[in-house]
This record gives sequence, C-alpha cells and structure tokens, in this order.
Amino acid sequence: MTRVIDVQAHLLPSIAIASIVFGGVFDRLPGLRLGFAHGGGYGVFGSGRFDHGTRIRPELDVVDLPSVYMRRMWFDCLAHDELALKFLVERVGSDRIVLGTDDPADMGLDQPVAWLEACPSLSPEQRTSMLATNPAEWLDLGPDGSWARRSDEGSACGRHSSRPHDPDQSDSGRSIGEDFER
Repeated sequence: MTRVIDVQAHLLPSIAIASIVFGGVFDRLPGLRLGFAHGGGYGVFGSGRFDHGTRIRPELDVVDLPSVYMRRMWFDCLAHDELALKFLVERVGSDRIVLGTDDPADMGLDQPVAWLEACPSLSPEQRTSMLATNPAEWLDLGPDGSWARRSDEGSACGRHSSRPHDPDQSDSGRSIGEDFER
C-alpha cells in the first residue's frame, strides 16, 4: 500500500476557516481569538477565491471579505516551506503568526525555532514577534506570563468567556519558546 501524506491536516483548517467566516462567527463574537495549525492549511491560500465568491454570490452574506476576517485569526508558521510562509506573512501579516511544531506528530520539525530563524525572508523583528510577542498577544499573557485582562478585549477567551480571571492561577516560570526546542 502506498503511504500518502496526510492531506486532511491542510483541508480541515480550511473547512474550519470557511465555516467560521461564512457562518458569521466573528460578527457575533468580536472578541474571539482563534488559531489555526499548518499555516491555516489551504484556507489562507484560497482567500482570494473566498473574497471573489463573497463579491459575486449574494447568499454569502458576511460583513467583511474573508481576507479581512483572516487578519483577525492567528496561524502557526509550520508551512514546511519558506515560500508558503512568506505568502502567509504577506496575506495575514507577521503579527498574526506564531511558532508551530506539529509535535508529537511525525510531520513536525526537529528544530522548529532554528527553522524559523533560518528563513531569510523574515526580518529579525518578525522572527522575534513569531517566537515571543505574538504568542503572548494571542494568549493574552502579561509581561510575567500570567493571564492579562484587557479592558478593551475581555479575557483570553474573548468577551464571551465565562472563565473568571485569576492572576494567581498561572505561574509556569518558563519562557514561551522554552518548551519547543528539543
């Protein structure tokens, strides 16, 4: 039997992105923070087609174009290809991308931080953002690594979270990238 690389790893995030965008989820939950593995799969690559469909099909009743909603999502950098990562950066912005490992799956990189640091198309600032600044922003972490509550956005789970904020509950003592080096 021929072994096929897992296509669903890229198809599932694409279906989820389309369902969330066209289902009006961000319109109903503006503080929602969602992240997608595998650089968003085929969904980000297909954002131009999603935008075109929104323009010509009246039944796709959304407030903004799908590419606009994608700028509100978070994506990991695990594209396994610098050109694909470069496209992701151009489409959603480097401020929406975090380190991806695919660990413990067999498609993960042995040294994900080293791979990211070796991408010549990324500036040092973009690399730092993806490794430290962006994950803290996405997870709504304060400077000490604890959950931060922002008056303008609500808790880490968005305005609609029922989880009470307890600053004494997070005290890991490790940096964000520390767990990802092997």
